[in-house]
Amino acid sequence: MVRVGTSDVYGGDIPIRFDPAITVVRDGRLGPNLIQTDYKDFAPRLGIAYSPSGNWTIRVGGGFFYAQEGGAPSYYDNTRNFAGRLNPTASATLNNITFADPYLLKAANPCGTTPPLVCATLPGPTLVTYDRRTPYTAQWTTNIERQLGKSMVAEIGYLGSVSHFLQRFHNIKQSHPRPQLDSLPHPLARVGTDAVCG
Repeated sequence: MVRVGTSDVYGGDIPIRFDPAITVVRDGRLGPNLIQTDYKDFAPRLGIAYSPSGNWTIRVGGGFFYAQEGGAPSYYDNTRNFAGRLNPTASATLNNITFADPYLLKAANPCGTTPPLVCATLPGPTLVTYDRRTPYTAQWTTNIERQLGKSMVAEIGYLGSVSHFLQRFHNIKQSHPRPQLDSLPHPLARVGTDAVCG
């Protein structure tokens, strides 16, 4: 896994440590950005109005509109969501889960951590496609207006749109539809089943 930025991969008071078998780096390979700059965000717009006579007006317009502001909060949250899944197993005979140690953090673990640090053996982070395209919508409209008398207007119009590269969250490690296939190697075998990608 790659964490944005440089220096200590656990910098910023992150109370989690990953199993040493999980490679985690923070070496600046993604640059200073949470996502790669998209230099293709060209958004031309055009509007035309025409009156063939004093009572008629025809308007047409269209353009491209990019949605940068909707992504920022989720990207910032993703940088804070450097986490994994913790599955403490209760034992009815040992009574091992207590108020003093409800998550079994005091037990031996591969990370060699002690509370309040948590050892994550199965990461479940929220991931972002670093080189994704900026979501955008193309919109177009047409309307025809007719003046009826001195104080009334009739108008009919149409508005259309189509969107591309919309951001979405989905599970990147879905279980196979048949249990027999779960034994096959998975490219994300070290990632928890709750990992999602936007």
